[in-house]
Amino acid sequence: MRFLLHLDIAEGMNLLPFNYQYPVSAWIYKTINEGNHEFAAFLHEKGFVNGSRSYKLFTFSQFRFPPKGFRVANNCMQLQCSQAQLELSFFVPEAMQHFIGGLFREQTFSIGDKQSKVNFMVRHVEALPFPDFANTVSFSANSPIMVSRYDENSKYAEYLKPGHADYERILFDNLVRKYAAALEAGLLANTSTALNGAVDMRFSFKEPVKQKGIVVKAGTPMQTQLVGYMYDFEITAPRELLYIGYFSGFGEKNSLGMGCAKYLT
Repeated sequence: MRFLLHLDIAEGMNLLPFNYQYPVSAWIYKTINEGNHEFAAFLHEKGFVNGSRSYKLFTFSQFRFPPKGFRVANNCMQLQCSQAQLELSFFVPEAMQHFIGGLFREQTFSIGDKQSKVNFMVRHVEALPFPDFANTVSFSANSPIMVSRYDENSKYAEYLKPGHADYERILFDNLVRKYAAALEAGLLANTSTALNGAVDMRFSFKEPVKQKGIVVKAGTPMQTQLVGYMYDFEITAPRELLYIGYFSGFGEKNSLGMGCAKYLT
């Protein structure tokens, strides 16, 4: 399920840090925790597990502002508008849709610090329609899609760009693992051939491809740089995998606002 949050921006401080993804993620956890502490703790501490890997199965878009809604100032976005939008997307049972949607109604939250901060209020929560996917779908990245790999001789991840020889394989492997984790958690029925390696899965992307990095826990000893790419793409796969990608995010670090994609056709 996916929600579009219509946000009002409070008057006063209007400097939004570029790296707002981590505090937005923290606000999402906090909001869920207020309604269901056990589910929030499960997401934050464990998640949906497949083997040694854990997935949160939710993501969110970048903030959307109206045309000329901000300008760059003091290494921040200086907002020049009174409203914004934010998409939240969860791969959870349909029965939880009204519950989760209700949690975010009329919520207030702040992003930033003493020098740069913006106060938001959720004016309206819009439940977006459930798309009817074919087996080949076109998407556009609403937030950077991150695909990485580790070399045994390096302790740092290598962030891959679309077109890299391993990009498609790693992207699909991530989707299959998320599907397996959702299946194990009982979020869907095992009626698909998605775990069968013989199924037809193809990926193609369109130029331009724009690199976009985010900094997590900026200004702390745990500061981390993540790198993803914004682009349009077409993907062929079993519908269950497409829904996993659409609702929980494509690629990695989805709960930090990476891999949210807009359905095109």
